[in-house]
Amino acid sequence: MFWKFLRLLFWPYLKFYFRKSKGKNLEVIKTNAPVLIALNHPNAFIDSIAFSCILFNPRTYYMARGDAFKKGFISRVLTATGIIPIFRLRDGGIEGVKKNNESFSIAYKMWNKGKKIIVFPEGLCIQERRLRPIQKGTARMAFGFSEEMKRDDFLIIPVSVTYSHPSKFGSDIFYEAGKPIPVKNYLSLYQTSPAKAINDLTKDLEMELKNITPHLNNKDGDLLLEQLQEIYKYQFLEENNKNTEDLEMHQQFWFYITEKLNIINERKPEQFEKLKNKTASYINFLQENKLQDKSVYSFIKINNASVIPSLLLLVTGFPIYIFAKTIHFLPKFLAKLIADKTCKNIEFYASVNFVTGAFFTLFYLIFEFAVVWYFLHNWLALPIYLISKVIISKIALSYSRNVSYFISNFNLYKLKTSHKNKLDQLLNLRKEIIALIK
Repeated sequence: MFWKFLRLLFWPYLKFYFRKSKGKNLEVIKTNAPVLIALNHPNAFIDSIAFSCILFNPRTYYMARGDAFKKGFISRVLTATGIIPIFRLRDGGIEGVKKNNESFSIAYKMWNKGKKIIVFPEGLCIQERRLRPIQKGTARMAFGFSEEMKRDDFLIIPVSVTYSHPSKFGSDIFYEAGKPIPVKNYLSLYQTSPAKAINDLTKDLEMELKNITPHLNNKDGDLLLEQLQEIYKYQFLEENNKNTEDLEMHQQFWFYITEKLNIINERKPEQFEKLKNKTASYINFLQENKLQDKSVYSFIKINNASVIPSLLLLVTGFPIYIFAKTIHFLPKFLAKLIADKTCKNIEFYASVNFVTGAFFTLFYLIFEFAVVWYFLHNWLALPIYLISKVIISKIALSYSRNVSYFISNFNLYKLKTSHKNKLDQLLNLRKEIIALIK
């Protein structure tokens, strides 16, 4: 019951918090067989929350760090949410690891009933655009269940999650399920050589996850990769006749750009450094002049800065934006304040911001309903108010996500009219960056 309440709370808020969300091939999870969902883990517990909302049915359960299960209220809440504690040696020591037998027993019984449980096979949460080495614990659990419950229909389904901006409000989130791995294919080997079977299954799982997860080999290119998303993603999509609003096409960009950077860094390190330096100079130029690459790219395509349309949109949308910002200010402010104060690691920022924001929004909406009822005493006014608020919020969100672009167009126009040489330098620098990528 508690999980149904949470899902009904989080599902609509997901549409507000993320710009776009999509799942690909998730229908493979909708099977009667027991399923271990092997999910990469860049963004703390929002990885599993958002996945459950996008998949919606069947319900998914989770394995999470056991040291979060403090005695009392927190432990009861986590258990009611469907979280199974798993203890790592570095978190709970030997005593903690001993408790895993109880957790495995719970998971085995759930799998035996055909339940779907999310496991994070990397064993840790790090906000990087790469897959960490897969730990052997996932394979051990799979064989343990198959052996204890005498089942040969157990499936491991790899799933990847990719964010456009993992720690930011208004990010895109995309899930993709890979090819299911039947554990029965390894059971005969497990009977004669358990260690080899565990190694083989772990390697195959890692390979399947890498097939669906964009992977940058060198940490030295992390910042460059994020910068190139801002510079080249939409140009890449348009040049390749891709739908710029389809997140599956965005995923193709991530695979393309990570593979490009891996190749350049491996084969031409001097070109990689040149690309890093030029990209850093270009980004600094944009920031110093309050520009966005989106407006620069538009200028290149049409050879003009669209000032009048930007001015009209900026002026006409401003009253709606201010009104929406006013009615959403308190819950959004409180959620951000709590995330700012409590999150020492960037991996937890979006998760805390999302969950607290959803609850504050609910409480504030109840307060708004009470105010509307107090003044109007009309039940029909409540759904009318809610629908109006959703429409206004959607318009305001679109406005807020584009206001920097409108301002950038003004600044680009000023650059064109008063500092033509600087604009030419900017355009040439961008041209050199794209040439280095290609």
